[in-house]
Amino acid sequence: MSKKLYFIIITICLVFDIVPFKGILILTKTVNAQSNEVYVGIRDRGVSKIRIAILPFQPEGVEWSNEIQEAQSTLANTISDDLDFSLFFDILDTAYFPQNYIKKKEDIAFFDWSQLGVNALLIGNFKLNDEVEVETRLFSITAAKLVREEKYKAEKSQIRRLAHRISDDMIKFLTGEDGICQTQIAFISTRTGHKEIFISDYDGYGTRQLTSNNSISLYPDWGPDGFNLTYTSYKSGNPDLFMIDWTNNEEIVLSSFMGLNSTAAWSPDGKKVAYTLTKDGNSELYILDTRSGRLTRLTYNYGIDCSPSWSPTGDKIAFTSDRSGNPQVYVIDAVGTNLKRLTYMGNYNDLASWRPGKGDLIAYCSRLRGQFDVCTMDITGENPTCLTSIGNNERPEWSPDGYHIVFASDRGGTYQLYTMDWTGDNVKQVTFGYQAHNMDPTWSPRMRWKFK
Repeated sequence: MSKKLYFIIITICLVFDIVPFKGILILTKTVNAQSNEVYVGIRDRGVSKIRIAILPFQPEGVEWSNEIQEAQSTLANTISDDLDFSLFFDILDTAYFPQNYIKKKEDIAFFDWSQLGVNALLIGNFKLNDEVEVETRLFSITAAKLVREEKYKAEKSQIRRLAHRISDDMIKFLTGEDGICQTQIAFISTRTGHKEIFISDYDGYGTRQLTSNNSISLYPDWGPDGFNLTYTSYKSGNPDLFMIDWTNNEEIVLSSFMGLNSTAAWSPDGKKVAYTLTKDGNSELYILDTRSGRLTRLTYNYGIDCSPSWSPTGDKIAFTSDRSGNPQVYVIDAVGTNLKRLTYMGNYNDLASWRPGKGDLIAYCSRLRGQFDVCTMDITGENPTCLTSIGNNERPEWSPDGYHIVFASDRGGTYQLYTMDWTGDNVKQVTFGYQAHNMDPTWSPRMRWKFK
């Protein structure tokens, strides 16, 4: 169990007088349904999950139609998939439901649900016209009471995004952890005949094109504010570094030195960008202060230094260098001191990505079997672990909660995006179709969508 989760659990126990129940923690005191208090504490991987049942949301005030059926399916399936993806929940299969329709608390067969090991029951209803209105109610099966209810409203076209909001709220309420269901993934795709930036929801839905440069775009990276992305483009002839606001497509040039301006990475506080420049005749790392425009050189070596990744605390940077003869992952203080080589397994190690939040692992790409695989290691370089084994697997990037990794793989013939748990389990394909490559993913920080 991680120290952070252990601290959360101990704190909840002391403050709320909670007792264990089948691998989770249940509050024995009354919980205000409108409050933000934690109801169920979470434990780390390897122990029981929160078992939850999600009943189909029931339509109100309309006759049954294909549109209503689709809305019902979208709400239930999206929330179920979101909670399952989060790693903290065991979703009860609908085939085992003792009840499929519940209107009020008095209708709930608490004993029957408890016999199936269910800890929480989510029910809801919705109205659909030009807008979608959803009301959710969450029940503790153990305590046999309502513990949370909430109302949501959005445009009809935003129903899937609304479902992600509901999922994030459930995750926060039941675990104390902020969810990632409203996050986005930006990536490079060749589906237009050029390398352009596209954005999708974390699960691959809602894909839309961000850039239309009719050129080569590379290495997108999300800023910690969730609005800006940096990327390198050849649209002006030189590989310059740009920053674009994905909400309105406003764009500025961050760096346009002759030669490479690439592999940019934002600092956790959003005040600096580390990136690669060849303006002095060699590939070196520099840090740009985005407020003052001040540029500081970080590395001084005859080898190629590139692909920086900041630690969550912002005091260290992992990067790739071939100063030892072939590409390996190194780490250096953000002020340019205490250089250390981390990787020794494999003859080509690249594209380090520092685990956010926890900061205990670095994901990277390693050539071990004649092809590239996604691996992780401790920040000291110890305990390298290979997570993939099929095809080439490249450009690993962490989710903002540090429990998932997105990467590009050609295991199906063309490069497509996949996600997996930080342990390498539950691999899921994110991009489909298009006889094109989808690569260079970057996972956004947590987002909270605004609905009209």
